[in-house]
Amino acid sequence: MCTLVGRHTGAQWVLASNSDNPYDVTNHVISCVATPYSYLAVEVRCPGDEVVAWDGMVTRGVNSAGLAFTYAYVPEQSDVPIVKDASLPPQTWTRDMLATAATVDEALRFMAERAGQLLTGNYLIGDRDGEPVIAEVSGGRLTLTKSRDGAIACTNVWQTSPDAVPENWPAESASLERSERSWTMLGAGSGAALAEVLGDHDRAEVDDAGRAKSICSHGTQMGTISSELLDTRSRTLWWCYGWPCGQARGNENVQRSSWGTYVPFRVDRIEADAELVTVDGLITPAGTRVVATAPLPA
Repeated sequence: MCTLVGRHTGAQWVLASNSDNPYDVTNHVISCVATPYSYLAVEVRCPGDEVVAWDGMVTRGVNSAGLAFTYAYVPEQSDVPIVKDASLPPQTWTRDMLATAATVDEALRFMAERAGQLLTGNYLIGDRDGEPVIAEVSGGRLTLTKSRDGAIACTNVWQTSPDAVPENWPAESASLERSERSWTMLGAGSGAALAEVLGDHDRAEVDDAGRAKSICSHGTQMGTISSELLDTRSRTLWWCYGWPCGQARGNENVQRSSWGTYVPFRVDRIEADAELVTVDGLITPAGTRVVATAPLPA
């Protein structure tokens, strides 16, 4: 489903990710004025009664201190994949983390204090000065995976368990192929630019079940609905509505527009709590005031 990557550009770490979901799931971009740290974030919206486990959750964001994170769901072995877990409290904690944590260490402490209440999966977290980590949340605890040679990557599989793919977790959701492809393209931190990784179409052809296993995914029922880069140094959220490649490939059962480019939104331009980009990919008047002019990170 989702692909999370990061690389050191020579000056700072930049995190990046694709949001892969059933096509009726939507994302929008919001700004939040908070103390001590305001932030930009991507919030999930599910129409109707059929909801994914991360419905209503802020799953990506960057704050005014330079803390950034992005997320990929992985179910516990006993979970029913994707379905919202009524036993968990509403997943509002990522908002609180962005509003109060400035570093990876502070974010990890925040998560550890409430680990049993967090939605399981992989959280890729970085800040403006240190090394990013993948915080794997499972069984009410956190397990960390560090970067290797200036690069880091994960998808919807466990990083530290010998059983990387949970039982009954569909292959198109687990994304083992996307994980391997991400590491290959990153080339130990000296390979492809992050935007190139996110737009990759290796294994894009759908199989008989309508699945596509490319990083920029174009499956029949589900695929990439948005994409982002998170610059920790400039505190910028680069966001792309729809497929980062910019166009459908003909496999999809929906007609959805796509920007085909990344638009930079800067935290230091936030004026109020606001919706910056709608679920239909329209930049609002509040959003235009937060848009910056800057070169895309390498």
